[in-house]
Amino acid sequence: MGNEENAGKAVSEEMIRYVTEVCKKYSTIKTLAEEAEASWKQNIEMAETSKYPAERAMYVQQAGEELARYNAAQEWMKIVDMTVLKIRDTKTRLVLRQNCLAGATMKSILLDKKSKTYMSRSTATRHKKKGLEQMASLLPAISERLNKLEKKIAKVDSL
Repeated sequence: MGNEENAGKAVSEEMIRYVTEVCKKYSTIKTLAEEAEASWKQNIEMAETSKYPAERAMYVQQAGEELARYNAAQEWMKIVDMTVLKIRDTKTRLVLRQNCLAGATMKSILLDKKSKTYMSRSTATRHKKKGLEQMASLLPAISERLNKLEKKIAKVDSL
């Protein structure tokens, strides 16, 4: 029975590592989405001002590729955001959004903007651990979709 318990922990630890990896990728993918959007718009502008049909076609093709990357990145972030929204506890969800997705430090988790109330580091750490465990149970259902989207996003960039 001890081996079964260890096997369960190994899967859980592996999934928590995967959740942590997804959280780290979030800001990278957000940056890639912004870059793809800017490049897409620039290619559209270049296509509109092109004098030659071959040049115009090249810019249109590049714009299409960047639009596809942008859409894939937006969908990836939306899936992760929706997964975080499935976590019932409001404070846990708040910690995941601010720390894991937005990159705020554990001592700067904002509870209330009006009163500028922050969560203590120990409370934030407890909620983060709880949130990572809950996300670990939700992510297996969407991990294949996230991987497919990552391949679309990663033109040359490595995540």
